Amino acid sequence: MAIRPLFIATTLVAAALLGGCAEASQTLDEWVAANTNHAEKTLCTHEERGEFFFIALASPDRVRLGSRVDMTGYKATHEFGVAWIIGNERTASIVAKVQPKPIRERYVKQGSRIYADNVEYETLKTAESKLFRVEVQVHKCEVWSHSSETCDSGRKVYTVKVCNTKL
Repeated sequence: MAIRPLFIATTLVAAALLGGCAEASQTLDEWVAANTNHAEKTLCTHEERGEFFFIALASPDRVRLGSRVDMTGYKATHEFGVAWIIGNERTASIVAKVQPKPIRERYVKQGSRIYADNVEYETLKTAESKLFRVEVQVHKCEVWSHSSETCDSGRKVYTVKVCNTKL
């Protein structure tokens, strides 16, 4: 399955993290409701380690994707990314080669936790697909080096299996 990175925030400063954070929704259901349109059909939601993910069908070939990634403790310059991996029943990528349309990119605060919220539209090639296989690959770097464009320390990479769902 091809990986299609949809949101990458690079080299953010502590002031951006701690300065203008909105308040985070308390539960997965509240967060999904706050970040979806009532006309869209939510295909699946997933919570893992306090991080939230959803995919909602906006039209036959367009989905709304949402991720809330825990960035607590990333105070100096840092870098992170969320790559959505969306395939069909044969595990072939169904992501179209169309630039995603951002809806919301922001930091939110819930108690002592800070999250990076991202919601956007993605175009898919769904004509022959009957099933969505959805995973998210997350990478985080605590200290990002501008000069070498590498992670100096605190690199984490993990994959979240969001869902397998019928269209």
